[in-house]
Amino acid sequence: MNIAQTIGWTLVHSIWEITAIAAPYFIAGILLRGSNAKVRYGAALCALAACLASPVITAIVLTPTKAFP
Repeated sequence: MNIAQTIGWTLVHSIWEITAIAAPYFIAGILLRGSNAKVRYGAALCALAACLASPVITAIVLTPTKAFP
């Protein structure tokens, strides 16, 4: 797999990965509606960090290695 294919598949996988992160955050947002703003902010920050990290991790996993010829 070349770099263009890796980027393409990373973008495709990021669609479902971010959806899988957003759905529990949406439910958590409903459950945390009456809680402290710091708790809601922390949950949002964790969801955003996961949305940033998931495509990076996917790209690393999809990148071919030359360690095993």
